[in-house]
Amino acid sequence: MATHIKHVLGGFLKDKKKDLKKRDQIEKIIEEELGEKVKKHISLKRIYKNNLILHSDSSNYSFSFYLKKENMLKKIKKKFPEIEDIKIKAS
Repeated sequence: MATHIKHVLGGFLKDKKKDLKKRDQIEKIIEEELGEKVKKHISLKRIYKNNLILHSDSSNYSFSFYLKKENMLKKIKKKFPEIEDIKIKAS
């Protein structure tokens, strides 16, 4: 039984590591595309059902994001074709 748990945990941790690597690569693309000023106010919150959910602390920066959304989505889709859309939530 201990061996079975070891395999389950090993698979889970391997998947998590792969997810973190994917998230890091996506965050890097977002940061490069947004620029220094805007990236301070917008961050990747989660990946949910092949959609990127971003968080913004200002509606002005959300608007700046929407101006660059299509280019950013193209770059992300080139590397991760399963990503369908990017959504932003302002607080």
